Amino acid sequence: MRGGRGSACGAWRRLSRRLKRKAHCALRSPRPPMIVARIDKSTKKCIMQHKVILMEEAKKSYTFGAYVWFGYMLPFKEKLDAIKRAGFDNICLWWDDNVINCDGSLAEQIDIAYKFDLHVEHAHIPYYDCNKLWKDCIDGVDLMNMCIKSVELAYCLNVPTLVMHPFELKKPVDGSTKIFMERFKKITQVCANKEIRFAVENLADNDCLKSILRSNNDNPYVGLCFDSGHNNIVSKDFSLLTEFSKKVFALHLHDNDSISDSHLLPFEGNVNWKVFIKALKNTSFTGSLMLEACFPFDYSKLDTENSEKIMLPDIPMDEYLLKAYDSLKKLSSFV
Repeated sequence: MRGGRGSACGAWRRLSRRLKRKAHCALRSPRPPMIVARIDKSTKKCIMQHKVILMEEAKKSYTFGAYVWFGYMLPFKEKLDAIKRAGFDNICLWWDDNVINCDGSLAEQIDIAYKFDLHVEHAHIPYYDCNKLWKDCIDGVDLMNMCIKSVELAYCLNVPTLVMHPFELKKPVDGSTKIFMERFKKITQVCANKEIRFAVENLADNDCLKSILRSNNDNPYVGLCFDSGHNNIVSKDFSLLTEFSKKVFALHLHDNDSISDSHLLPFEGNVNWKVFIKALKNTSFTGSLMLEACFPFDYSKLDTENSEKIMLPDIPMDEYLLKAYDSLKKLSSFV
């Protein structure tokens, strides 16, 4: 027998044909043959759920920030050094060269910040006489042009977000919505061109603020700066975060007694911080928990008295900033 069924040669050919058929099927199959142990469906589901949890935790792990004015009239470098020592990673600047004891131009301030490894997350445009943005007057045009120049400067200095007050407290009674909206469109068109985000802060007129944001919903560079202290005086709920969950660009966090805008540290007033964090977690916000708190400061004495009490508050700066940092640690524990 040369290749009969019972010969070794025949067995080898039969085995060879079977292997070829298997190889051919494997090539045609959309799924290659498994060569590792299979994971059962329940284990795979647990792994996927764990990955989702980790991704959500990473997404909602907030860094901490501080506004550079917090009640201490000390040189800019000293304050930034203290902010960094306390553990903060980000800061908010006042977007003007003329601010209490901020040394140098904005470019110099930003350079100092980066030397201390502090990220300028956003900056606050001056809000002096901002009601004139609603009025048919040359001062209103000048304010609009100032905002446009602020946007252009932010672009040059790599500051990604600017915060503005749309009015002093509420929409002025004698103001024109048409005039304001036309000026606002011109400002925010420059923002879109320069890819600078423009965050409108809530003050004492949430209905007007909502109208502004709704009217500019088509501009991805227009959003909300949520101020917890102002919100606590006006409404106490967090509907702004709910309605504009995809448009929260910045936070200004501080506390109060629901009456006075005292800019206390979180947990020194009656803001419901647990409800706030719950609302914030349901937004797309990925920035820092930015403090805009301030050690009690008597502004009325600023131009009339240069006392030690104003220059150096009762609590040392480092102690105050560590207390401020701890308040954010407590707040972030609710995440």
